[in-house]
Amino acid sequence: MLAEGRADEALDQMISAMAGLERTKEVLAWYVVRANRFRFGRSTEKLSPEQLKQLLLALGGEEAAPGTEPVIPAPPEPEQVDDASSTDESESPTTPPEVPEKKPKKRKRVTDRLRR
Repeated sequence: MLAEGRADEALDQMISAMAGLERTKEVLAWYVVRANRFRFGRSTEKLSPEQLKQLLLALGGEEAAPGTEPVIPAPPEPEQVDDASSTDESESPTTPPEVPEKKPKKRKRVTDRLRR
């Protein structure tokens, strides 16, 4: 094409071929990532003790003295609610809920032509 003077066409074909190869490379790379995740599972990030201390401080914990356990902040315990006082007295807990009856399925007759 270059000898014939069609350099623009040759350049366009080369660019489109390279773009197609780039797309194929991305798809294949995604397949490799999925295959690795399937084979090895999700990777987890390992934190060093120093990083854990920084995370504890960032979450509102206090820095512990050396040799003691750090205080880990936790949400308050939920209040216990007595289930007996919250049930409706009109419904007995021993009575099962009503289940609608299932209608029997109607069978269709097979024509003689379809019988063997």
